[in-house]
Amino acid sequence: MMKPLDLQKADTAPAWCPGCGNFPILKAFTGALAESGLDPDKTVLVSGIGQAAKLPHYVTPPCNIFNGLHGRALPAATGIKCANHELEVIVTSGDGDMYGEGGNHLIHAIRRNIGIKVFVHNNQVYGLTKGQASPTSDEGYPQYRNQLHYRQQGGRLRNVLSIKVPKIGAKTAFEVMTRLLDRHHLKQDAIQWWAVHAGGTAVLDQVGRDLGLSETALRYSLEVFHNHGNMSSPSVLFALKNIMEQGRPRSGDLGVLLTFGAGFSAFAALVEFL
Repeated sequence: MMKPLDLQKADTAPAWCPGCGNFPILKAFTGALAESGLDPDKTVLVSGIGQAAKLPHYVTPPCNIFNGLHGRALPAATGIKCANHELEVIVTSGDGDMYGEGGNHLIHAIRRNIGIKVFVHNNQVYGLTKGQASPTSDEGYPQYRNQLHYRQQGGRLRNVLSIKVPKIGAKTAFEVMTRLLDRHHLKQDAIQWWAVHAGGTAVLDQVGRDLGLSETALRYSLEVFHNHGNMSSPSVLFALKNIMEQGRPRSGDLGVLLTFGAGFSAFAALVEFL
């Protein structure tokens, strides 16, 4: 019987960035494995290449692992399952690995349907090689390539941002918010609570100006930035936690979760508090 504590006691510490969406996937994945009651000796985790494909390395011991070539996780998983039908074969990889290089293998795996479990991290970008558009990237990405890129400096890979980043991010956020409100036939003044991805004070300030939000409206997001620094989009849940604990929204109040993704993409979700 697997235990969550055992599964997360990996030999290698995760190389993901703080706040990366792969962390909650890892937690949910290991929790599900523990609750399933699977025999670790008869469970095989298979992945290809990429940030998401590193997940099997972070849940061992005690599972068996096969880390294959880029886009080739499914052929390996198919071979393992065919060789030993008693094994529970689970594939976990990213959108580039599964839908790009591995797109043809995914189609054939669906057609064969031999009992392999497949989990895809839809990051909308090639995360390991930093920034290339994947099959699930938004249309037009990467339209702001010159404003966000990486370079080698002092033997390390450094993120290089243009001074235009806050304005580009706020512009995208405004467009996403407009679509969200229109879809639900709402005006912006109907939103009482705002949880915005803490991508830096300059970004939050520009979002506030473009959306007409006061510093008070953004205080929970600013608190996340001051306490934890600039993190990835799941950090919006920290702001939501602050709203729940400090703001104490009333039943029926509406809130918005606003995050930024790869290539200056933005995403927004409408929430109703109970």
